[in-house]
Amino acid sequence: MSEGHPKDIKSNWKGVNHNTEREISGSGDDGEYLEGKNGRITSTRGNNMSFEKIKGEEELHSNSGAGVWYCLGSISVKDQLFEIWVDETNTADPKITIDGVLVAESPDLPFLFEFPVQMDKNDNCLGGEVFITDNNTPPLIFDIQDMVDNSNPLTPKYFADFNIDLYTINLDAPLDIPIFTGLESVGGGAGLPVGQYQYALRYVSSKGDRTNFGPSTPPIPVLRSVNSESSQYPNVKTFGDNSNINSQTSYGIKIKFNNIKIIQL
Repeated sequence: MSEGHPKDIKSNWKGVNHNTEREISGSGDDGEYLEGKNGRITSTRGNNMSFEKIKGEEELHSNSGAGVWYCLGSISVKDQLFEIWVDETNTADPKITIDGVLVAESPDLPFLFEFPVQMDKNDNCLGGEVFITDNNTPPLIFDIQDMVDNSNPLTPKYFADFNIDLYTINLDAPLDIPIFTGLESVGGGAGLPVGQYQYALRYVSSKGDRTNFGPSTPPIPVLRSVNSESSQYPNVKTFGDNSNINSQTSYGIKIKFNNIKIIQL
């Protein structure tokens, strides 16, 4: 920045709000150079390229507590301000406030100072919803009205009893793939019908929560007969049949996962 020309210092915080008038700005036909503080060049009030005072910051709600707290993100849902607060050292439990009122605090809240959040909202449902993701943990969804209702009177739902699994949007799929280890002879008429079978894992909690299905195995054929007794023509007695769910073979499929072996009958 060159200092070889006069400066026009405008104290916008002392009352002047717009500089569209030449008498205020001191501008001439040769243009002008502005060096300002607490101001913006492009006005939000329709005065194109005017230098307008900005009002500064306004404290909407106080967030008292030990440590240095940082607002990781905020969004207005149903005219209520939803905010996520984290300790910059990640030593204290993250907090959620709505209109400055503490509605959630738990070590299971996954928010960290290093991972800024992205949020979206649903104003079309009763009470409002907020969706949160940070490219680090599974996305979350919170019911705004439910959080407000459980803050007055205060309940432990979003504090000591907080269960993050209840607010996770997409459940993780297991990475384990069942491994086909062979056909098992289980006796005539006690096995699977002729056909092709595929297997994939999904986990279910004691409360009935289910994950997505994991990767599936390739198609596994079940034949009518598997026999290699002939030394001259190996597998000459191995053949299939028309698929018929009511006609069982003598073979089951043997698979394993996590070192657990299972035979499908």
